Amino acid sequence: MKKIVIVGSSAIVIKIIELIRNKNIEAKIYLASWDKSLPFDRNLFPEVIAKGLSLKNILCKPKDFYSQNNVECLLEHEVTRINPGKRKVFFEDKSNIEADILIICDTPESRFPDIKGNSKTGIFGLRRGKDVEQISQSLFMADSVAIQSNSLSGLKIALAIGQKGKEVIFVTNEHVLFKSFDLAEKEWIGRILEEQKIQIVFDNEIAEVLGDAEAKAIRTKTGKVFSCEIIIFLETNEDVRLFSDSELQLSPEGKINVNERYKTNIENVYAVDTVANNSLSCKEDILTMQVLEEQAAAIVSDLSGDNIPLGNKMHSDFLKIGELNIDIFGSLDAEGAHIHKTSDLVNNSLRIVYEKNCICTGAILVNVDNCTRDKITDLIQNKKQYDETPKTIENIAIGEDIPCPAQELAVEENNLPEQPILNNNSG
Repeated sequence: MKKIVIVGSSAIVIKIIELIRNKNIEAKIYLASWDKSLPFDRNLFPEVIAKGLSLKNILCKPKDFYSQNNVECLLEHEVTRINPGKRKVFFEDKSNIEADILIICDTPESRFPDIKGNSKTGIFGLRRGKDVEQISQSLFMADSVAIQSNSLSGLKIALAIGQKGKEVIFVTNEHVLFKSFDLAEKEWIGRILEEQKIQIVFDNEIAEVLGDAEAKAIRTKTGKVFSCEIIIFLETNEDVRLFSDSELQLSPEGKINVNERYKTNIENVYAVDTVANNSLSCKEDILTMQVLEEQAAAIVSDLSGDNIPLGNKMHSDFLKIGELNIDIFGSLDAEGAHIHKTSDLVNNSLRIVYEKNCICTGAILVNVDNCTRDKITDLIQNKKQYDETPKTIENIAIGEDIPCPAQELAVEENNLPEQPILNNNSG
């Protein structure tokens, strides 16, 4: 019987286990962790901060899930290192386990940007359970927090900290949500974020952490100084230096190179979640459950040999900022895309649609009605291609002149040929 060893506390662990058991793959599964923790949902980190929850409140599954699925949890001792070439995992008590199949879900630490002062106390990443616990504890003594992030998860953390009554300095260079905003739209979102105790600093990065042993302030690349007691870096690289002497191929961004099935260059060694250098792993610091499920399906498909098609679902997310209800659909990659936009900032409404080759690929929808949202998501989900004329594309982008999907269905049903009435009184 094959021995599968999974290392990490990512929520993807649960999906991998469930899919392996559903496919009846004969294997003994072992779970090990860098911090002796059962898998938890990092998408709930904002709630941990805003509501003062503990990690126990965001565990993906109770302990009996693992015994019921014949998973042996090796959580009495922390993992200290991994030898990928031998597929061997070593623990702090000097014991080890050798795997037939090794799946790496995370690493023990985040690697902060190479800036002056990055080793001071009060600086955190946000991947490990201990990160969010320490941030929550430190907030009691802090007045202000600096966050550097270009992701939706970073903005959600900022909003959670603002709910605690703390001032937040949000430093962003090319935020996924705001990179298509013009100056008026940036000023508009800036005013709304200020109401949530968040001061946003566009087109900038943290260049230095100031203070003696403890962080006291940040200096940005443009020379602005902001006082703060806590500094959070999202989208940090995983600390893959522990693999630097191994055969694993690493990317310059500090991730493990994988193929579309999350296989590394070493046979029977896989890497997933944000540790993997994959297009679904690079944009966000905290991946949605939908993305993690697609990664898990790709791995288990490879293990079972059925090679099912890779997931190609439309990704979506939601963000609430004050009175703004923000829906994010599909890809917000602006490179090579035409951006169609309509706005009514006075009434807090904005619609941005990304289009490539007459196909709508993504959208940011702020306070739009359900019908408009359904129209645009139907276009993205079904990859409908339209006649390449500016007017057609513009109408599609702003949601005009397109019937709602529900209306289309009603029209189709009304146009069905009349069915003959069956006579049940036959002879």
